[in-house]
Amino acid sequence: LLGALGLRPFEPVGGKKARNVDGEISPIAKKLLLDTKGILARAIQTDDGLLVLKGSFAVKNVVPSLSQHYTKARKSLIEEGVLKESGDNLIFFDDWLAGPPSHAASVIAGVNVNGRVAWKINGKTLAEVEAEDIEFGIEGGSNC
Repeated sequence: LLGALGLRPFEPVGGKKARNVDGEISPIAKKLLLDTKGILARAIQTDDGLLVLKGSFAVKNVVPSLSQHYTKARKSLIEEGVLKESGDNLIFFDDWLAGPPSHAASVIAGVNVNGRVAWKINGKTLAEVEAEDIEFGIEGGSNC
């Protein structure tokens, strides 16, 4: 019944392909970078969306026009101790299963962002990589 509701109580955070049994990032996981406003964040694409990795940075200050949804997510991450101040920025003290790329990018950058354009894989945007995947018939997607 829980599976029918989309819940996976016995599956590790990040989906079954994200990390191996030793907790290391799986070599088949797509590794993404977000380099914006002087901060760098790393993530991997999982079955459940983007998993922002511990040690990634986020901007400390947000623009007033940031969607309330993203503002609430940032506040929750800070209250839970996942995001903590580190100098002029914030740092992830734990992995965060963010979901869609735009959600992750906007929370990190403190401004509404198209995550499919902001996140990069080997210098290409996530949108470009997904288009190539479709062209070559590779299964996957961003859940954006």
